[in-house]
Amino acid sequence: MTVRDLKIDACWLFVCTDPKDNNEGLVGMMTEEGWAPFVAADQRMVGKFKPHAQGIADASGLEVRLIKFGGAVEVLETYTPAPRDSEVL
Repeated sequence: MTVRDLKIDACWLFVCTDPKDNNEGLVGMMTEEGWAPFVAADQRMVGKFKPHAQGIADASGLEVRLIKFGGAVEVLETYTPAPRDSEVL
């Protein structure tokens, strides 16, 4: 697969800045499966995260920003699945 084959042409992140040290981090929440950062590849998911991001801003007193990344894409590494033993499946 090449970069031209990717259907994702933008990525949205919800981020917050820690006022103590100015470090930025992803905003997210705990789910039954564990930590889920608010990262979206389409507007539908951005819309689903917005109310949660506002709730986090209200609860923490910190500003949550929605940032969009798009344009140039560089695939840094590709991880392929290891061969599986047919009996394991």
